[in-house]
Amino acid sequence: MSGEQTNIKVVVRVRPYNRRELEQNQRQIVKVLDNSTLLFDPDEEDDEFFFQGTKQNYRDITKRVNKKISMDFDIVFDPETTNQQIFEECTSPLVASVLNGYNCSVFVYGATGAGKTFTMLGNDSCPGLTYLTMRELFEKIQAQSATHKFDVGVSYLEVYNELVMNLLTKTGPLKLREDSNGVVVSGLVLKPIYSADELLQLLTQGNSNRTQHPTDANAESSRSHAIFQVHIRMTDRKTGTKRTVKLSMIDLQI
Repeated sequence: MSGEQTNIKVVVRVRPYNRRELEQNQRQIVKVLDNSTLLFDPDEEDDEFFFQGTKQNYRDITKRVNKKISMDFDIVFDPETTNQQIFEECTSPLVASVLNGYNCSVFVYGATGAGKTFTMLGNDSCPGLTYLTMRELFEKIQAQSATHKFDVGVSYLEVYNELVMNLLTKTGPLKLREDSNGVVVSGLVLKPIYSADELLQLLTQGNSNRTQHPTDANAESSRSHAIFQVHIRMTDRKTGTKRTVKLSMIDLQI
């Protein structure tokens, strides 16, 4: 996470069937073998028949041959996994890294209807990774308040048709420029926040401003990239030393 060292994890979450897929009795195209391996295009269950009381397997030789390709990842979550479990395994450790001075990023990526927005934002009964991560961040900030002063500001941007919009103020398009700190968004003002519950209100406000178009796979598809960033300025109360770090949580659309 510093210098030439990188620390990247690739995590796969397999979502359950949705209502339309259940109604159409669609076949399973991925199968979770264990907590790090997926099987793509697995065999379908063979038909069965019995001869003299013994089960026999029947294979239709006219069926196409399945690819049965297995791939390994850092972590594979099956359809029963909750947002809370994914948070504990994947993004909770990032909070400590951020407060130790490292910039960190979380990307969710996949086709529309894959469950990216649900994973990041969740719903009223099942909070997503963004809220769960911010809640832990504020808990750790409170635990360190005696030795450090923390200033937290957030931004929530949408990238759609190569235009950048501020979802919190519904303004834009904003211009990008490059300086010694990298690519920055001109005119972007961070919104100070002081609790994870306050964040929920901002996310609700921002999501209502996201560009949405219905698709065959998802009637409420968000057709834009959404970039939520947390900027933290940490000041050592004893020495006055300041350090600024950033946590990015990004919902990417194919």
